[in-house]
Amino acid sequence: MQQFTKWPLAVAVASTILLGGCLGGGGGGGSDDDGGAAGGGTTTRYSLTVGTAAAAPVASLSQSHAERIASAVVDFLITPAMAEVFSDLDPSTFRVFNINADGSTEELVNGEDFTAETDGDGYALELPFSTRYSSYVEIPVSGTLSYQVPTTRADLVANPLTTFVTQQIANRVGQFDELTLEEVDQIIEAVIELANDPQLQADLDAAVNGGASTEELLAEVDAKLSATITAQLDDKATPELTGSQASAASGSYYNTALSIGGFSDLSAGLLLGGWTVNEASIEVANGTANYSVPALTDFNFEVINSLGVYAGVSSRAEVDDEADSGTFNADSNGFTFAEEEEFEPYEKGSDSVSACETLSAECTDREYSAGTRATAAGPASAPFNTLIDTGFSTRDVRDADNNQLLQVFGGDLGVFIKKSSSTPTLNGQYGAVEMSVNGESQYMDVEVYTTELTFDQATKVNYCEKHRRELGVNLSNLDSSFAVRHFDTCVEAADDNPLVGEAGENPVVLGSDGALDIDLDLTGWLSPDGLTLVTSLEEPNNLDALLDAEETLLQANQGFRQFLMAVKTASNADLSGNRYRLVSVALLSEDGAAVEPHRLNAGYLEFDDQGQATLSAAWQWQNIGVDGFGEASLNDQLNLSFSSNGVTVDAQTGALTMSTVAEIGSETVEFNSDGYVQEGERLIILGYDAQTSGGFDADMLGVMVGVCTNCDQ
Repeated sequence: MQQFTKWPLAVAVASTILLGGCLGGGGGGGSDDDGGAAGGGTTTRYSLTVGTAAAAPVASLSQSHAERIASAVVDFLITPAMAEVFSDLDPSTFRVFNINADGSTEELVNGEDFTAETDGDGYALELPFSTRYSSYVEIPVSGTLSYQVPTTRADLVANPLTTFVTQQIANRVGQFDELTLEEVDQIIEAVIELANDPQLQADLDAAVNGGASTEELLAEVDAKLSATITAQLDDKATPELTGSQASAASGSYYNTALSIGGFSDLSAGLLLGGWTVNEASIEVANGTANYSVPALTDFNFEVINSLGVYAGVSSRAEVDDEADSGTFNADSNGFTFAEEEEFEPYEKGSDSVSACETLSAECTDREYSAGTRATAAGPASAPFNTLIDTGFSTRDVRDADNNQLLQVFGGDLGVFIKKSSSTPTLNGQYGAVEMSVNGESQYMDVEVYTTELTFDQATKVNYCEKHRRELGVNLSNLDSSFAVRHFDTCVEAADDNPLVGEAGENPVVLGSDGALDIDLDLTGWLSPDGLTLVTSLEEPNNLDALLDAEETLLQANQGFRQFLMAVKTASNADLSGNRYRLVSVALLSEDGAAVEPHRLNAGYLEFDDQGQATLSAAWQWQNIGVDGFGEASLNDQLNLSFSSNGVTVDAQTGALTMSTVAEIGSETVEFNSDGYVQEGERLIILGYDAQTSGGFDADMLGVMVGVCTNCDQ
């Protein structure tokens, strides 16, 4: 939740680098004009056809929250198909809006800034800009219903895909009734943002122009948007906390996270690290949570991996020397933290941007943090013992002439552990997933492990490494190596034997509040129910070193961080019918070309009663090369199906493996994962890799956590 110098918040979503022109001017061919009203400049003639699908029109739905959602989805999923032409609308009622960089809109004046008239069976508009994504036309159709279409092409077609909308509404009528208008508007904004994605528009156009049936087209739409819409509804349509639940959610928490991101300034590079908050007091009442974090308990760490001619590794460790407090919303399914944005003068002395450190420099610093959701992941009797969250933040530093000097972004996977009122039980079989980052000189290594842990009454632990994924990157030229190893046996001092996993024994110290120390090295916490533990390790800097030196910031020319999460494993686990909401961060490497931090924007994993599974995920990623940022996506959809042969659960150890091969366009994606099912099946944790071939050859590794959303039903 806390960020630091090279990696805090940043620009509003509508103008962040990851949108890549989806809402900002310049996308889809763009325009060289200033985006304002007409003032004698060049105009572009647009043709407009307004149509409806053969199914029951959205206007026939009663005025409700559902109709507001339907209108939003319909308005922005526009393709030239299935149209019955409306030819009796009044062009004088047509409206045109520009979308500003901060997400606000500016309306042009009909008859002054643009013209609209009937043209045969359709309409013609003269607009003061060429085709682009940062403007749209709104057409009143009937009653309170309007169609909207972004000005992405000269031949515009406004056409509601009502069958898709009806399918979405039919499954969620009860949920819509629980939403406030403000929450509905937030969902609408998210849908608009997604549907304006140029890749989504291109996919839909390709489906129609390729002769797809209505059912095929709607399946394409559903595949592109369903995961994110579902996530929005899961976040907002949640029951209120009862008094006993509010009491259970209150208490002292530990919070740690794994973060992956990037930056672009004089050079470009990767930021890998995370944070640890050792003391967060939370008090919940009437749906509002008040939190406080004492000074010197919030520790941040990042490994800065610079690319190209500036190739090298450095690390920063920082302790916040000021107390922090605030509020957020709490409901029966978790915590919701509102988005934050700060825009202020650059802080001289922070050493983030050298050009801004001079006395005469007048730089600005915009930091943005997206709203985050922490999903309750404890057992039904104590759901707030553990929470899983994910976040996204960006930063934008500019000089007095508005030249961009620094761009930063980051995604994270976080865990909240509630501190125990009495010593929890730590004994028996656990399964762990770990990601470690090690940078030194001009090389970076990222490794993902899955490991069996056997605890003996919280005094010692025996470990046995089962799987290892390794990605090495030369920071100067981005040459990379990738390896995946699976071990049937493990022994002490395996000495990197590719056929044998590492084994060993370490001492354990467990405190009465769940504080955990393994091998006098890994520190973290065990949940009160004894089902989940999380630890981290940083080198060369750690919290004790900072406090002992009476400093709040230290730097080094190398860096290492390890994030480990483990669950008490299930016996005879049955995942049939279970549905998991997924959180994930990952790193992709295209050998010799680029690296890409990945974050799961929204994702779900569902198991049927035949031993099969489906994964629907919307990825957020940013391509980074030696010259800076490249392509990016906010909603890159990946849908995978796993046959019963591709899913196995070990009845004794709770080990879960999932593998599949998918053809996506011209690319072949091979996906493999290994991890563990928690006792009670509320959590699954996975280490995974994905390898693509067929033109885009790349390797990806990451960690994934799934929280069951229907296990208590």
